[in-house]
Order: sequence, then structure tokens, then C-alpha cells
Amino acid sequence: GIDASGGMIAEAWKKAGPTGLPVIFLRQDMRTFRIPEVAGVAVSVFDSLNHLLTLKDLQTAFRRVHAALVPGGWFMFDVNNERCYRLLWTREQSLTHRDFTLLLENTYSPLRRRARSRVRILLPTAGRPVVLSETVHERCFDPAEIQSLLEESGFEVDEREEFNPTGRVRIGKIKTWWVARRK
Repeated sequence: GIDASGGMIAEAWKKAGPTGLPVIFLRQDMRTFRIPEVAGVAVSVFDSLNHLLTLKDLQTAFRRVHAALVPGGWFMFDVNNERCYRLLWTREQSLTHRDFTLLLENTYSPLRRRARSRVRILLPTAGRPVVLSETVHERCFDPAEIQSLLEESGFEVDEREEFNPTGRVRIGKIKTWWVARRK
């Protein structure tokens, strides 16, 4: 597993530890990662690739994945699509849980194809609540851009399918699943 966040790597180790499986987690950037040996499958989920803000960065990541795969190896990933950004990244949302409150202030610029989410988590304490805050930036890539960059990076696209992981039928298919094979 690869992630640029040390915190995410620590969480992955916590979850993998009890399984006893031979796992390796590396703190690396998806544009520059290197793994000890090539793999048969690479998977990137939860719109991780949308965090890359330029076509050049996306192509660089695709090239790194290509180098990390055996010939004929599979690359599977999801991205948020235009419908997702237009529906879900243009409003404020909140979620109240017994342990925290989550506040999202989302914006999306269709012309720039850029999204921003200011994320705040309020944790109750005996005194004043603790507020954790982060701003997330994402880019909406056109499917034709993704297809072209995959092909330029040495992949053949096997499947592209839009889907809805939420179970909320009304919002429609807000993500796109890609399956590509290294040539």
C-alpha cells in the first residue's frame, strides 16, 4: 500500500497487523513511488487520482503505475466524475455523530474543473470543542483526457463504467470505474 500521508500509513498498519498477511506499506507520492518488485495488479480507490490537479501529474502517476506492473498487469481505479462535482461539491453539508460533527463547505468551478472542500471536524471536550480543519482540492478529469493519458502511458483500456457507491439512487452515477491493462 502506498500513501503520501504518514497518518494513513499508520492506520493501514493497525488494520493489517492482526491479519498476519505479508503486507508492505510505503509512504510515497503517487507521482514518484517505487516498489521493491513489480506487481500483477494496482488499485487506486476513493477518488485518489482526483487529488492530482494537472494533466501532467496524472500522466506522471499513470507512468509510475505502468512501471510498477508486469506486462499484462491490471490497473483499476475510480475517479469522481462531472456529475459528482456538480451535485455534491457545490453546497455545504453537515453530519452529526455522537463522537463528532463534520462540516463541509464545498465549491466547484465547471470552467476550471476544480473543486475545493473545506473540511472541519468538531470534537466535543469538557471545555471548548476541538476543531480539526483541512482544505481538500480536486480536479475533475474529462474521460477523454483519462483515456488518452492511459494510452500514452502504455495502457489499453478494458472497461469504463459509471456507478453510484452511495445507495442513494436519486443522485445517479457519480463515479467512474476504470480497468486498464499494461501493454
